[in-house]
Amino acid sequence: MTSPVVDLADLAGLLGVDERQDGLARRVLRASRVVSPGFAAYVLSVVALSGPELSAEGARELQRIVDRADALRAVADLVADLEPQVCKGSTIAACYPDGTRRHVGDVDLCLPSAAAVWTAAVRIAAERPVERVSVQTIADQVAISLSWSAPDPLYEADLHVDVFTTPYWGDGAGMPVRTYDHTLPPAVQSVMLLLEERCQRAWQATDFVDLAYLVRCTDQPELVRAAAPLGLSRWLGALLDQAVAHDIDGVVPLAPELGRPHDGAVRAVRGAVHVGLPLDVGPSSGAVEMIETDDVTLVHAPFGAFLMTSVADVTEEQVDRAEALLDDPTSREAPDVRVTRLSAPVAPRSGALAAG
Repeated sequence: MTSPVVDLADLAGLLGVDERQDGLARRVLRASRVVSPGFAAYVLSVVALSGPELSAEGARELQRIVDRADALRAVADLVADLEPQVCKGSTIAACYPDGTRRHVGDVDLCLPSAAAVWTAAVRIAAERPVERVSVQTIADQVAISLSWSAPDPLYEADLHVDVFTTPYWGDGAGMPVRTYDHTLPPAVQSVMLLLEERCQRAWQATDFVDLAYLVRCTDQPELVRAAAPLGLSRWLGALLDQAVAHDIDGVVPLAPELGRPHDGAVRAVRGAVHVGLPLDVGPSSGAVEMIETDDVTLVHAPFGAFLMTSVADVTEEQVDRAEALLDDPTSREAPDVRVTRLSAPVAPRSGALAAG
């Protein structure tokens, strides 16, 4: 890529489209839809900048990006007083040139404490028609995902919000859960999260376009320093090398004077990841509570009830025990039952759906 803005020719090279043939915009757009609908909408914004006037349907597709971003920004505003940091999403979009539209698939909010995460999830579930919730914990780290149908589900994926104390959950194998550094500049943090994506999937065209703009907002020494304690140094070198291979403008291999990438003392979180198994029990009356016995750990919240487990197989006896504790509040008064309040009460939204 040679231009300061990613143009159609650049996208053609990235997507493997022959730019010498006629109908370049149509063919690039068709190839981008294979990557994702959101990436196709970004390509539409590039097409609009390059001159051809968009059809009414193309304009509507671009407007859906704007509307979706506004809807997710409004969700973040619900918990603004909890001091979340937005990860990726609008942070990356801020590095994009005027006139281009980066698709915002979801909103990721990193909060300063587990209590803030639980409170944020309760508040969002009280104000939005949440249909699905997932919960995972390890030590004092928490991640909660909430989603619900988009206004036009035929054309759009569900709206999705993640609230957590750290976005670095690894791969469940060699890469551990790591803590979040709130002091990193937003652009540096965004590059680290591009690297973290490699724990789940191969990088794709959307990642390389993001990188093309993020490198203008940071520098290599910053990235090297940030990657080491996250265990992401080798991925940093690999991402830059792959971007160079795709001829991404402004991206170069790691400077020789920075040395071979290597990880320092990784900020790993010790313990086992516990995942919440949704239970067929109604939501709590307002606060999030953790209920523990020697054999089960439960989370009961306004957005659902969950049996927390670190193993794939859960016995029927554990499920029965968990549901009994939730169905009969007096059973929680037994000496072997420990109840901990995880959030302040928030009045549930009328008609809110529990997880399931």
